Amino acid sequence: QVVMLPVTENGQSFQFETTLFKPPGNGPFPLLVMNHGKERGNPGNQARDRFLAMSREFVKRGYAVAVPMRKGFSHSTGTYADFGCNMKDNGQLQADDVEAALNALVKMPWVDREHILVAGQSYGGLATVAFGARRYPGVRGLINFAGGLRIDGGNCDWRDALVTAFGNYAASTRLPSLWFYGENDTYFDPTLAQRLQQAYQSAGGPSQLIA
Repeated sequence: QVVMLPVTENGQSFQFETTLFKPPGNGPFPLLVMNHGKERGNPGNQARDRFLAMSREFVKRGYAVAVPMRKGFSHSTGTYADFGCNMKDNGQLQADDVEAALNALVKMPWVDREHILVAGQSYGGLATVAFGARRYPGVRGLINFAGGLRIDGGNCDWRDALVTAFGNYAASTRLPSLWFYGENDTYFDPTLAQRLQQAYQSAGGPSQLIA
């Protein structure tokens, strides 16, 4: 099902284009919120994400899955914004959208508010790790698929900025997290993934790097 999810963020109203997958029945179901990345170009031209393979596997296991498009992406209302090379604030700004979406989703009668996972890929992974610092009720864990944000050109040392951001987030969370980074990833290579995890764990964030 594709819905325009009404959300409220900082006193303003938006609609997030959201894809929902649910098992048979009325629930309540444990919930996975899956957060998308950012393609090159205008976020408004980015296609709606569905994450079919992952969604299928979680639905098989009795989960409902929500894939919200954040502000300014695809058909979601609002305007995309970022803080340039300030990765810590970039993650938190996107995490505002994650929290707004979750605030709307937990009002649904088919959601088990006590059993929630938050996951994300690329920029959505950065948002997920940032969101983990907020200690949202009912969230039991995080899944980070190649989380980060890359900025080409200019004077931005985005790798060091990401390491700083991940360390900052970890200081405020004790949620367990699973991390997946690929050996052949041209954006976030194994060396960077290890630096991110080291900063995260050194600041007290529990994480397991799977690949």
